[in-house]
Amino acid sequence: MKPVSLWILLLITVNALASIRGDLNSDQKVDIADLVRVQQIERSELPFDSNADIDGDQAVTPADVWLIQEATLGRPIPELVDSKIIDTSGGSLSDG
Repeated sequence: MKPVSLWILLLITVNALASIRGDLNSDQKVDIADLVRVQQIERSELPFDSNADIDGDQAVTPADVWLIQEATLGRPIPELVDSKIIDTSGGSLSDG
């Protein structure tokens, strides 16, 4: 394999691994450790982490803590669509 191809493969792999929303300790899953970290970030005990901002409002709030808590219980994290959250079961998107 050419060095350039290997470099591109490495970048794709790193980007894929880093893209799990709510995974704050980079272990490729959202679990109780991530819940503890998001609670610490929400209380300003740890610095802001964009992976903890689940609802996309540029802040870590109780809503983000709740969404990560839900994920630790096996519920899916809703998809973020143009800075709005839409439930994974479908439905409509509203600003309200």
